[in-house]
Amino acid sequence: MIRAKEIQDKLLHLVGWQRDFNEKALQPADSLLASESGLYFNQAHPLLTLKNLNSIMPEYAEDEYDNYPEYIESVTYKKGDIISYKFYADEGWDSPFELTKLFRVISDTNRDNMNEGDWSPVISWSVEANKPKSFSYELSPNWEEITPFTLWLERKTRASIAKAISHFMSDKMQNGSAKAIIENKALFDGTGRIVDTIKNRNKVAGFEIVPIRSDGIVTKINRIGFQATKAGAYTFYLYHSSSLEPIRVITINKTKANTFEWFSFSDLFLRYDDESLDVGGSWYLVYRQSELAAMNSEAIRKDRDWSKGPCVSCNRREYLSWQAWSRYLEIHPFVVSEDEAVDNQLWDIQQNIYDYTTNFGLNLDVSVYCDISDFIINQRAEFATVLSKQLAVDMLREFVYNANVRTNRHSINASKADIIFDLEGDTASLHKSGLSYELELAYKAIAFDTKGINRICLPCINNGIKYRGI
Repeated sequence: MIRAKEIQDKLLHLVGWQRDFNEKALQPADSLLASESGLYFNQAHPLLTLKNLNSIMPEYAEDEYDNYPEYIESVTYKKGDIISYKFYADEGWDSPFELTKLFRVISDTNRDNMNEGDWSPVISWSVEANKPKSFSYELSPNWEEITPFTLWLERKTRASIAKAISHFMSDKMQNGSAKAIIENKALFDGTGRIVDTIKNRNKVAGFEIVPIRSDGIVTKINRIGFQATKAGAYTFYLYHSSSLEPIRVITINKTKANTFEWFSFSDLFLRYDDESLDVGGSWYLVYRQSELAAMNSEAIRKDRDWSKGPCVSCNRREYLSWQAWSRYLEIHPFVVSEDEAVDNQLWDIQQNIYDYTTNFGLNLDVSVYCDISDFIINQRAEFATVLSKQLAVDMLREFVYNANVRTNRHSINASKADIIFDLEGDTASLHKSGLSYELELAYKAIAFDTKGINRICLPCINNGIKYRGI
């Protein structure tokens, strides 16, 4: 499991693009020029010039101007938003002057702290009558101009980053050093008896969930199961021990009285390391009994001894499920007085009263994954060479095979055979060479460098000594 979009964002500026020495030539936006590693894609191969790259950009990329909404003064734009902006003048012209440019927000705009003129991407602009080449404008510091070429080049760069990370993950999964740990395991089987209800006594009731303390481990709640005496809308609160406010407020709609029902979620993650929370800690999934009382409803309990595993001979399936999830999760049923949880804020967790004989009407279906996104982001310097060579290989193949190619012998001083030779080397020789082989070596190097970083998600797999004949 990886957070692909976040990795692309963090690695986008690991290797940069160099500006063309000819300032009048087509240039990428400033956002693509930064290089954390000091490496530049243009240096990976002599053919990777901006002029050559522009020659293989599909012609329909120029239609980007029609793909984005026009700027609206009253709208507050967020970082990354792209708009089209029209410059228009008609006085003193034989025919009206009209020019469209694309702009992208590079920082969130807070209008309370800005001058009114800075909301717009353009502070001021001017052009002489019948002299379009005299056009000039002053750009707001919160925006950058972005061309179709920049958008196309950024997409190609992101695609190569995605390909490099996918190759890295495939290698780790193939040798068993990156894997999904458990998938879709219910905490227990069966439901409670409909006569065995839990009386409402103004308590906050639910589960304390303690994931394993290991970086890169992510617990996902796939489904929340609940059994209560009435149908209707029930509210659950998800807290973390480092946050006063609930992380999520979850509403489920039970359609059947007394019946146990599952409710699915696609984005309910309990992360060990989250930027907005303290590392580790405990999670609390709870409901308020006063809210059940207002519905004239009561939770239905299921007797279960949480202090030990289920009976092997009684229910082997439940035992195997418990054996899988209990290595990576601790579940502690508890109650605490609602007087402690004022205004739905986190209470003093020292006041928790644990009861290991009941489930308070709840069950969970969970998965535990290795999310190595943070490893990749934190160790991104290791990927600089791989990214540089991966993009070079991708672009050279684009020169050779792209159906939209608009090049000729005057625009690129290399034949198709020459480019293939640079890519694959001399295929008739026993000695491997070429850019593709260099990329293969770079992947092997990074696979070795990242061994053993984490004992669970990226362990060191040692397959022993192999003997071969010479």
